[in-house]
Amino acid sequence: MMTRRNPEVTRLMERLQAQMDATLTMCRDLTPTDLDRSDDHGCAVGGTLGGLLAHNIEHDRMHAGQVATKRWELGVMQGDASQRLLAEWYRERALLISCLIGLPDEALDRRPADGETTIREVVEHVLFWDRDSMEHAAAHVLPASEETEGRP
Repeated sequence: MMTRRNPEVTRLMERLQAQMDATLTMCRDLTPTDLDRSDDHGCAVGGTLGGLLAHNIEHDRMHAGQVATKRWELGVMQGDASQRLLAEWYRERALLISCLIGLPDEALDRRPADGETTIREVVEHVLFWDRDSMEHAAAHVLPASEETEGRP
């Protein structure tokens, strides 16, 4: 639905997502020692890789605020419930993904205590019910479109 109405915005979102994925891939195995490595990039606060990553976090936060302010100034805020729900869902999914960063593979299937679920089981549960519920919505609730046609 969003692609048809807002193709340029969708492309920007996809580029931001792709860059985030590339950065995660590049940095997923960093150690605390790596963060102290010298970095002469102009954005590397304190001249280290850790400083560069800290800068990039604040850079995103600062510019997210700018975009929110500009939306307000332009009168194009996330005004309807569907936009707000999708934005909130995206933040929560990003939070769930962020909880997995740095987790060793061997921890995925360990149980914190007898009878408790594993981290993998929790994530698989989220993936299953998200897919199941959205396939149901696509088949039974959402209007037919090129994005939903042909789904079960």
